Formats: sequence, structure tokens, C-alpha cells
Amino acid sequence: MLAENADADWVSFEGDSSRGLHPRDGDVDFPLSAGLLEWARTSSPATVAIAGDASVKERAALHTRPTWTRMKALAFAVTQVAVVESRGSVIRGSLAKLAVAVLVVVLALPGLNIDAIDSPWTWVAFLGVIVTTVPFESLFALLALLKQDPRARLVLHGRGTS
Repeated sequence: MLAENADADWVSFEGDSSRGLHPRDGDVDFPLSAGLLEWARTSSPATVAIAGDASVKERAALHTRPTWTRMKALAFAVTQVAVVESRGSVIRGSLAKLAVAVLVVVLALPGLNIDAIDSPWTWVAFLGVIVTTVPFESLFALLALLKQDPRARLVLHGRGTS
């Protein structure tokens, strides 16, 4: 998939980094995230094929107008394609969200008279809503892709925006 995006026949992850790149006019050069490289090194051909199918939109956008943002979108799409939560993780997360929801309902009971913005319980309920709705796993995955491998570059030949 990386080779296809670079219009190359193949991609090597073990090349001589001391040779350096010699981009031509119209080439676009991107750093690659360390997370994407690790994924590419360890993924099976089947996983790479599924990632190729799952990232058609991101690859087309990168080819149409290559930008660093679009490169990050492609890296996120391919690295998350085979991420599966364990059963235990799903159960623990679901129970935690259920507990926070029950707490919010209990705090909203009319007999407690907690309806003022000054009440600390209002802020506890607000925090509970944040904890149960923000997709922290996805945000952590995005942050992990920001770390760039200083030895790896992706060059899109003849794709410069003039």
C-alpha cells in the first residue's frame, strides 16, 4: 500500500538511510510516523490487504492533494483497521460507563435538590458525562501517530501542488 502511494514497485524498511533522498521537481516528501512503520513491519499480508480496502478514501485524497494532514489520516485509517478490543476490556469499559450513568441518575433525583451550578455534584455529573463519551482510545491512537521516524520518508513522485 505504501509502494502504491509512492508509485513504486516495492518498499523496503531496512534501506541505507545514509544515502539520502533526491526528490525531483513536483515530488512531495512526507515524514512517516513510527507507529505506521511498526504496523507495516509487523502486519500480515492479509491485514495490509484489508487496510488497503478500508483506506480507499484516504489514499485517493492523498493522491489528489498531498498534505501532511491527509498523510496522517491515511496512517490512522490503516493502523486502526485491525484493532480489536479484548472481551475483558469491553466488559470493564461498559461497567465503568454504566456506573457513571447510574451515578448521574442518582444525582439527578428530585429529593437531593442538586440543581445549582454551584453544587460540586453538578460538576461530578458533568465530568461523568465527559468520561463516558470522549473516545480516549481513538485520541491516544492519533497521538501515537504523531511521533515521526527520523529515518523514514514517503515521497509521492510528481504530485506537487503548483
